[in-house]
Parts: sequence; C-alpha cells; structure tokens
Amino acid sequence: LTALFAVGLYFSFGRSGWLGFLVAVIAMSMIRYKRLIFIFPFLLLIVVMLIPGFSQRFADISFSSHDDGTVSTLDQRLMYWQAALEVQQQSPILGVGFGVGRYVVGEYRGMYPNMIHNDYISVLLETGILGLVLFLLWQGQWLVSLIQTYRGTFIDFDKTMALAVMVSFIGSLVMRITDNIVLDSFDMYPISALVAAVLAIPRIRS
Repeated sequence: LTALFAVGLYFSFGRSGWLGFLVAVIAMSMIRYKRLIFIFPFLLLIVVMLIPGFSQRFADISFSSHDDGTVSTLDQRLMYWQAALEVQQQSPILGVGFGVGRYVVGEYRGMYPNMIHNDYISVLLETGILGLVLFLLWQGQWLVSLIQTYRGTFIDFDKTMALAVMVSFIGSLVMRITDNIVLDSFDMYPISALVAAVLAIPRIRS
C-alpha cells in the first residue's frame, strides 16, 4: 500500500512530488539505509539525463520574468502567498473559513481563484492562528508517534512498514510548502489511512 501510494504521489510529474521523494530518500538514508546517501546522487543524475521532461518541469522556477513578459510559476505563487497573508490579517484568529480561502484571495486580487499552493499559508488563512497551531500540533503528534512506533518494534514487517510511512509522511510535510495536500481528499485520505494503520500495529500485536 505504501509503495503504491508513493508511486502515485511522487511520480505524478508534480514538482513538489519530486521534492518530497528527494526528502523521503534522504530521511530514509539517515534513519536506516546509510549507503543511499552515496548512491542516490548518481541515480538522480541518471534520471535527469534520461528523462528530459524532468529538468523541463523545473525550468520555470525563477524569480525573473520571461522574455515575453509573463511571470514565472514561482513568482506567481509568491504573489499569491503575499495576497493570502494580507487577507489573513483581516481575520487573524479564526481565519476566513475552511475551504474558501482560494475564493477570498481571488476576489481580493480580482483574479480567478487559484489554489494557494502552500498548505501552511492555506491553513493559516482559512482557520487563523488558532487553526495553524492546532494543525502543527496534530501533524507533530503523528510524526512523534510514527518515530516511537518505529523505534519500539523489533519485528521486521512492523519496522519496515513504520519506516515507509514515516518517510512518506516527512516527504509530505515538505511538499506542503508548495502544494495543496490538506484540501485534497485523494492525498489526505491515503496519508491518514497509512498513518492510522502503522500506529495500530502495536495494539494489534498486543
């Protein structure tokens, strides 16, 4: 299940997915598979050379405008994040309402309501400072519980499953800087289900 989810999440050709995969591999190498830290750079180089579309997907990430006057993807998102933070100041404690942030920011900018493309700013905008604090505590609790489950078991299957879900979850935390995971049920449901499965393992064993 973790492998299928990771394939769908990381190799959907989304830039944040590739970033999440990179973070997950680094986390996996630091936690358990030390050799990966030396092997992975060469594998990454081979992927970049063999898949032209990979480098093309990252070509639009710059702070400068293009020759034709259009702004880069990164520039667009930075402007959208700035607008979201400006709107958030109007309702700093409780936010503008869960699920409606994109529409409020779109109206504020007088433009089509695009997704925020940053879960942390999105949660802050829609649920305020209170919601962001609770969200960070919730995700932090998951991470701590996953670490405890990984360290607390000596059964190979349990340990491998805990590691797989833990590194996938760590990757998702980084991906949320440039992606919409919380508001997408096809992302959040598998993450929630996999974390729940791993955290249930010790109770099932006992």
